[in-house]
Amino acid sequence: MNSQLTWLRAKLFDSPQDVTGFHYEPLDRASQFAEAAPGLTVGTFRDAPPWIVVDLSLAKTIVASWPGRLWEVQIINQASEQPVASAGYIRATAVRVVRELPSAMLFGASGEAVASILSVAAQLTMDQRDQLARMHNEAGDDAYSQAWNRWLIESDPTSVYYGDDHRNTLAISTGEERSPLGSAFTVLCTVLSRRAAEIDDAAAFVDDGEERYFSPIWAKVFASLLHACMAIGADVSLIPRNQRSVLRAAYDSLTAIK
Repeated sequence: MNSQLTWLRAKLFDSPQDVTGFHYEPLDRASQFAEAAPGLTVGTFRDAPPWIVVDLSLAKTIVASWPGRLWEVQIINQASEQPVASAGYIRATAVRVVRELPSAMLFGASGEAVASILSVAAQLTMDQRDQLARMHNEAGDDAYSQAWNRWLIESDPTSVYYGDDHRNTLAISTGEERSPLGSAFTVLCTVLSRRAAEIDDAAAFVDDGEERYFSPIWAKVFASLLHACMAIGADVSLIPRNQRSVLRAAYDSLTAIK
């Protein structure tokens, strides 16, 4: 009898329905999670889109828009159509809410400090833009690139990207991780792009007919904010103390702006 119970428990805990993961919902979208709370079931149970995307790792969670809410959830019912196993997420038609987590956890151990930079970017003024662009420096670009390469040594020593110039890098897939700060760098790009369009309209970008990217002054602003995120959020093993101050210099100078 005991062996039968042991077998049954093993089958239950091995069940795909027992999978727990993470679900992120942007605040600027209509959401099934608007009234979510621990213990509640969310979903339609219909095997059709829109599915609930359950990420298996915080480090690889895709953040399409910021800010938002982060939930730990347990899958109740999976969709029949699933991505490839290496995708790192599962499509669900219903989940049980385990708990709400601080959304800044998506950016690592110092996520709250990184989130504060995102808040500045989201409300950036033209004076702050000018200051960040003016204070941008090549030494910061070099320190940012070197931090990426140190991270690659730790996370994926055989990476073909090790040794490259990473001054413009936002994410590199290395198994369970995308960057030293999760999705922080890609989120910053989204947040700053939105703010640049709000206060500088088309002048904030260059459009070559195939791709749109930041104009030179906004590119310097973006780089300065990337540097600050890396300096404040990355593990101490990735950045020597002298480089950390270089990376922070432009952002810290904003305190002089009224």
